[in-house]
Amino acid sequence: MRRMHMLMAAASALTVLAAAPAARAADPCAGGLAAARIVDCLKPDGLAGATRGIRAPAKSGTTQPPAAAAETQMPTVNLLVPFDLDSAALTVPGRAALDALASALNDPALSGARFQIGGHTDATGTAEHNMVLSQQRAEAALNYLVSHAGIEASRLTAVGFGSTHLYNAAAPDAAINRRVQVSRLGS
Repeated sequence: MRRMHMLMAAASALTVLAAAPAARAADPCAGGLAAARIVDCLKPDGLAGATRGIRAPAKSGTTQPPAAAAETQMPTVNLLVPFDLDSAALTVPGRAALDALASALNDPALSGARFQIGGHTDATGTAEHNMVLSQQRAEAALNYLVSHAGIEASRLTAVGFGSTHLYNAAAPDAAINRRVQVSRLGS
């Protein structure tokens, strides 16, 4: 059983990582990003001409949470922090992505800034379940950054978005929708 779980986790991670080149091509602030790129994307001026991870809402009939309106004003990155289906446990590739984020958050260009860690799910499951799961994912990322990377907890806020902001609305159950989004809140 454990071997099957490990194989499924590896397959999920590979699926998400395979989507990284497409995500990067469309959005320079999305995908498996190096720390320097994360810093560039999260600086107050962001990358000139970049979309900074902003996407139109999915046509699912759902409404955006109140925080979503402010999201378009904030420099944002969509990190490939893969999660297994129906899980908030960090995977090995997820921890690697958060290590790159931690390096970026410790960069002098971002020192003192505050960030929102947004957890996301795919569209499988009920809206209520996805909202709880996405909050757990955001908190897992935040806790990792605080406990393993020494980021001050006061600089981070965890928010769950459920499946209201699908990264790939054309494939609502795609693994790439199970991700972490980081938005700068201010200095």
